[in-house]
Order: sequence, then C-alpha cells, then structure tokens
Amino acid sequence: WEFSKEDKYIFDWLDKNGFDAVLEKQYISKLYVTVSKDGVTDHARFESGMRYNVKAYMEQYRKSFDLLCKLQSRAQ
Repeated sequence: WEFSKEDKYIFDWLDKNGFDAVLEKQYISKLYVTVSKDGVTDHARFESGMRYNVKAYMEQYRKSFDLLCKLQSRAQ
C-alpha cells in the first residue's frame, strides 16, 4: 500500500510532536498504529484514504493522548 497525503501528515505530525509510531496494520480506510511517548503506549486507529481535516483530527488525538497519560499516572 502507498500512503495518502493524510497518512503522511499523520506520521509527520507524530514524529514532530515527539511520538514514536509503528504501523501495525494498514487497510483501505484505517491505519492501526502503536504510538508511544514518555513511557505511555497507545494502540491508535487513524482514518485513512479519505479527505478530512487531518490537522484538527491530530489535535484531537493530542488531547486524547494527554488524557490517557493522566489516567495512567493516576492508576500507578
């Protein structure tokens, strides 16, 4: 499979924001990615192969990941 423009943006965004990302599975409409940062790991699913506001989508992912970090720090 080739990456769409949006897929490339997702991986560039993750890299620029300090995340380690590993593509686990790629389907026509979804990417399954293991994302890690600061000792926290998330098994994320990103929309793929369609036009959408990927910048806003990734900002929403940042908020979701920050919440995951807070939840994991409270659980310890």
